[in-house]
Amino acid sequence: MTAVIDPLYARRNMDLEPIEHGYTGGQLTELAGATASLEVRQYEGAAGAALISKSNLAIIDEPYPTDEEPDLRLLIIDPGITRAELAALPGLHQPEIGSAQTFWFEIKIHYANGTEDSLRLAPFIVYPGVNTL
Repeated sequence: MTAVIDPLYARRNMDLEPIEHGYTGGQLTELAGATASLEVRQYEGAAGAALISKSNLAIIDEPYPTDEEPDLRLLIIDPGITRAELAALPGLHQPEIGSAQTFWFEIKIHYANGTEDSLRLAPFIVYPGVNTL
């Protein structure tokens, strides 16, 4: 599997929504017993501990047919990243007030047989957000 390079967007003042990855074809039977992991790093290839690290995430694979894509399916992964974790990321309002920061994230699928694939590796763009209620 080749990792999808598609940016992910977030706001520091809201929990991150579940991540959806669309594909066509039949249900992926190799996902039985599989889990996902997600890491956010300062930049692609950054060494050391990840800024945010989540493991053992459930993967939902469900049909999502449309008129244009009757075989469309969605892989849905809820990363469980909270607004507190997003607010704690470095660089708020840098280089100027209200600017977004770009980090990098990767989602890996860990199969029951011990192998893994990179599902998505891309920029993670975090905006400051406005409403803190």
